[in-house]
Amino acid sequence: MNTFFQRWQQWVTAYGQPVHYIRHALIWLIIWTLSAATAHYGIQDKPSINLTVTVLIALSTLLYFYLLGYFVFPAFLYRFRPFWLVSWLILTYWISYLLNRLVFIELQPYSLSGTSYLSRIAHMVQAAGPLGCFTTIKVALWNYVLGLYMVTLLLVLKSARDIISYRNRSIRFEGDRLRLERDKLALEGSRLTLELDFLKMQISPHFLFNTLNTIYARVVDADEQAANQVLRLAELMRYNLYEANADRIGLELELNYINDYLQLEQARHAQWISVTLEADDRVEQYQIAPLLLNTFVENAFKHGVRAGNFSYVLITARMDSDTLEFTVQNTLQPETRASGRKSGGVGLVNVRKRLDLLYPNRYALTTGPVEDQYVVTLRLQLEPLAVQTR
Repeated sequence: MNTFFQRWQQWVTAYGQPVHYIRHALIWLIIWTLSAATAHYGIQDKPSINLTVTVLIALSTLLYFYLLGYFVFPAFLYRFRPFWLVSWLILTYWISYLLNRLVFIELQPYSLSGTSYLSRIAHMVQAAGPLGCFTTIKVALWNYVLGLYMVTLLLVLKSARDIISYRNRSIRFEGDRLRLERDKLALEGSRLTLELDFLKMQISPHFLFNTLNTIYARVVDADEQAANQVLRLAELMRYNLYEANADRIGLELELNYINDYLQLEQARHAQWISVTLEADDRVEQYQIAPLLLNTFVENAFKHGVRAGNFSYVLITARMDSDTLEFTVQNTLQPETRASGRKSGGVGLVNVRKRLDLLYPNRYALTTGPVEDQYVVTLRLQLEPLAVQTR
């Protein structure tokens, strides 16, 4: 039953266009015309009998055409299932004979005379019996000519059209397959190129990281403050190279990374800025996606710190049950307040996308000016360190 409905849907899809309606209307018109000519010149009986035979030939021809052409042939001929194909053809031929035999026998009493064509055929098929189309050549030929010769012509034309259509479709599919193979090879080549480029890019960060450690070892005795800055920069690079590749990392490590970043910015803007990071003790019990919070901190320095204007950046990280409340407050510069420009831009957009992917329906993010400061507040439900994420 499912197969029948699937084929019906396929037929509606393939033949539901106006051009197909026109084609089928022409087929019906041709069948009716040939059926009327066959009844008029072949039967040559009463108009009512001629009309009845015309209707019989037309309707049976349409029935056999659609049955064989749109169900039997696609299911058994085109898929090369000879047993079922032959079985359906024999059954259709026999049903055609039984229907024609019944109509001629029933119409015989109303014929013009007992010697008319209709009467002679009625006597012949009545004597041949229900299996006469298989036992008598004359009856078999009569049955074929009356009910199936037009069907044969139509099916030959349709089968030729189907074969050409299937051939063209196979050529298109083969072309699509070749294009997909070509695109696959191109993508594979691009992937290998990207991997090679990535490996090449790995050389520079590792080299710089190791060089910073060497510089630190040389300057630590001469200038401890400069050495500490080099050390913090090396820690930032180490975190980016090694720690940030994990799906999740301890929240305490993420905050340590932010603290190193803050100390470098504090040293760079020493006389113009006040930097504070406050975190409660519970942060060491939770994990977070790496490099998720630092964009907020970077934006605070990018949009909130100006040389010549004293500024501040205040960062707090507190746990409320399993929810992190991460807040970044920074000075709202006069030009930002006057223009009404929203700070953050692309960085905040990317962070929102990461949050949507990594923590769907588990976060709330608000950003915007509050009086003379810009405030970013992120509430994020986190997993404890003991829980392993997939």
